[in-house]
Amino acid sequence: MHYYEVLTATKNKTNKLLTYAAASKLRSYQIVEVPLRRQTCLGLVVKQTDPAELNDELRDKCREIKARSPYRLPAKLVRSVLGLGRQSALSLSAAAQLLLSNALLKASGESWSGDTPPAGDALQPPLNAAQQRVYRAINAGQAGIPQLILGINGSGKTRIYAELIKDQLRVGRSALVLVPEIGLSAQVLELLRDYLPFEIDHFHSGLRPKQRRELWEKCLTGSKPTIVVGPRSAEFLPFKNLGLIVMDECHDDSFKQERQPSYHSLQLASILAKNHKAKIVCGSATPRVEDYYRFRRAGYPVHNLRTGALPNRRPPRLTVVDKRELKRNFSRPALDGIVKALRDGRQALVFYNRRGHWRVAKCYQCLWQAECPSCLRSLIFHRDKFKLICHGCGHAALPISACPECKQAITYSYAGVKSVTEELEQRLAEINLHPPVWRFDSDNLKRDSLAVKLKQIKQRQSLVILGTQVISQGLDLPNLQTVVILDAGQSLVSPDYRSHEKFYRHIHQLAGRVGRGHLAETELVIQTDQPEDPVLRHALKHDWLAFYEEEIAGRRKYLLPPFAHFANISVRRGSQAATRKAAEQLHEELAPRFKAVKLYRPAPALREKHPKYWEWLIHASCPTRRPLLEMADFFKDKEHFFNLDPGQLFAGEN
Repeated sequence: MHYYEVLTATKNKTNKLLTYAAASKLRSYQIVEVPLRRQTCLGLVVKQTDPAELNDELRDKCREIKARSPYRLPAKLVRSVLGLGRQSALSLSAAAQLLLSNALLKASGESWSGDTPPAGDALQPPLNAAQQRVYRAINAGQAGIPQLILGINGSGKTRIYAELIKDQLRVGRSALVLVPEIGLSAQVLELLRDYLPFEIDHFHSGLRPKQRRELWEKCLTGSKPTIVVGPRSAEFLPFKNLGLIVMDECHDDSFKQERQPSYHSLQLASILAKNHKAKIVCGSATPRVEDYYRFRRAGYPVHNLRTGALPNRRPPRLTVVDKRELKRNFSRPALDGIVKALRDGRQALVFYNRRGHWRVAKCYQCLWQAECPSCLRSLIFHRDKFKLICHGCGHAALPISACPECKQAITYSYAGVKSVTEELEQRLAEINLHPPVWRFDSDNLKRDSLAVKLKQIKQRQSLVILGTQVISQGLDLPNLQTVVILDAGQSLVSPDYRSHEKFYRHIHQLAGRVGRGHLAETELVIQTDQPEDPVLRHALKHDWLAFYEEEIAGRRKYLLPPFAHFANISVRRGSQAATRKAAEQLHEELAPRFKAVKLYRPAPALREKHPKYWEWLIHASCPTRRPLLEMADFFKDKEHFFNLDPGQLFAGEN
């Protein structure tokens, strides 16, 4: 028998290597099937153990493992993920889960029907002077050192990515382009296929197991360099020789995985780039405040791209409407802008970040409100499904017309995007306009999603695009004439120190959909209940640097990131009282043990009630990172969840 130290990808927290036996010889970093208690999970062989070093009792207890695959993971990928584990305070079992997350090794009977077309001729417009300057500067930069393209919307960052990818393919190295979500990856993929005469693979959660397996094997065993576009999970593909990592829209919250195992994609990308000696390029018009501060402090290259990719770029005509005076969702300037675009044979985009038909079902006599029994969130009325639905856990109930407490009438209020869509169609019909109004949100069926409809949108003339967050960034529509933001103050009410940053980003990104140079005249209409807000003023001027200077001064004053490091400790129990008691006991245990860390009193999570448990948080803060990493080590084999650098202060695990 042969004996090996194995890294196990179990969901139970394990922070040590386990010893197993194997009848046949195995290789380091080979994937194996591991018996663990009463279950079986994937594991990774780390090293062989000398049988002489094991006592007889331990050898007898060693259970046998079997090779799950003839392949072994690249050493650079394994070292990178283990390095991420040390930086992000992950247990070894959590690191193994990440490493093996894409290792679907059982072939199914499906035939390949992927979305990767054969390579063809590509249209490659020449780089303009500003793009050439940035491209040359990136090539002159050092491999393994992050570089940031701070480029305005419509400056042609993707065109630069394409040129950098070509350089790597010429020397036989692969390229990985990371994007926040499937909707945006489809747009980036389409642009890259326009620019590059090479096969480009699209990795995403919608692939079938056979498709994922074939792409995984292609990255690991293929003889040619590979170009992959995908979300953060694509970082765990087993590239042999990675020459370039691009993080497009690097500011996006989806690059931070809040659920366990918790990590940020930029951390792993940086480690991968160092181990592969690869270029790493981040691109954004509105980078995270912490990231930009750290880039400048570390002396990493920041490339300003302030020139539009197209000539004759002109800012849109701007109208700001105080929505406190409105009685309907659409002001007169907003409706006029939409109508003008349609009559000119152009398109209009309307942003409203609220799902469903009506957001609140409430009795205003006794103040009873329809809430989810599992997680206490407000139930949202969807008229098309004729259901009250919880957007947290999916609980559904039939709508009611009378209050169950006092029998008075229930009032449905606070319009969602579906109700807004119907209102717009009705108001356009009143003036004899009947254009298609396409709604995009997370309630769309796959066949109606933005990723599927994108080509049709670009080919249509008169069209209204109405939707939530999915339409807010990355869209480059040549026929788009008018953008309307129905409620520009929504994100300011978030109980989070990043609320100003997120508000600025939403306005900046949405305003950047027009005025890109495609059309001579475009229009932007913003409805807000805070028209004098200074953050809005910066966003409308596209003056990110001025916003950054004000924001960083405030964070320095109040010791917020990047001038402090935060962590959330999540405590969960079956009842509210038990959760509160456990959180208070844990706080008392931690306070004397970690005196360098400021621990706040336990408080309910933003979403306190879940279907199977209640959740409270202990918030931790420290000027330096090391004490929090030491605290994280304390939790590696504990039942509680430790989230370093949380995306939201009061949010638990998603």
